[in-house]
Amino acid sequence: AAPQTLFAVYDIATSATPGVQLGAQIAGNADIVLKDAGDVVAATNLPLSSQLVTVVDAPDELTVSKPGVDLAAANWPQGQSNVLTQRLQFDVTDGDSVTVTQLQVTLTGSATDADFSQVRLYNDADADGVRDAGDAQVGAATQFQNRLATFPNLNYVVNSGSARQLLVTVDVATGATGGAKFNTELANTGAVTVGGSDSVSPTNLPVTNANSQTITAVQSTLTVTITDLAPQSVKQGQSGVVMAKLTMTADQGTTTPSSVKVRKSGTSALDSDVSK
Repeated sequence: AAPQTLFAVYDIATSATPGVQLGAQIAGNADIVLKDAGDVVAATNLPLSSQLVTVVDAPDELTVSKPGVDLAAANWPQGQSNVLTQRLQFDVTDGDSVTVTQLQVTLTGSATDADFSQVRLYNDADADGVRDAGDAQVGAATQFQNRLATFPNLNYVVNSGSARQLLVTVDVATGATGGAKFNTELANTGAVTVGGSDSVSPTNLPVTNANSQTITAVQSTLTVTITDLAPQSVKQGQSGVVMAKLTMTADQGTTTPSSVKVRKSGTSALDSDVSK
């Protein structure tokens, strides 16, 4: 009789374990069942095996988007910490998972690097868009340099079918410029670094907030104290006589005196008693 040919074909699961080996085998004649009761399967050539193939991690694609509505425009005083500037959502729709190893957040608006002392990322565990007690910080705090805040060594894993969200916050510097406007964004695929052969989709990028935030100047109260350093007596013609030390303290923010007037006191009636 003419030989018949069959092919053993596998569909490899998207969740298959990378690194494992797979093969096809007929171990013995019991693995083949014949319809006619009197026929038998020869044991010749058995067992039969294909070579083993290794499962490798298939490239996955990460999509970044803006969850929910834009953040409302708001005013933030100098010195305010953990100001929310952006919500980010990460999705993997096919494959197994993608690991984000680095993020680079861009500062936009009229504010400068010096207007912010820290930039942070938080995992929004309950995806409510609010930083609360259950939202752990992701990576170390960083600063803007040339309008870029870089977060390396993140190891932020996004599993297929399980979206994750990050919150971007900034600390407004105490000496920040009042009236300056700011926002943050993920500018392009280069702003998100992922591990292995995985990639980042350009869909939705850049991801930014439509409404700008504004820095407001804090009204400071300046307190002045004096430390008496005047000697008991001075000689005519003596220079550089230290009379007192003034200590100035602002209760919040910063303030800059434009002038300080020191008045001569005592029994001296002539301004000429002091040459400078």
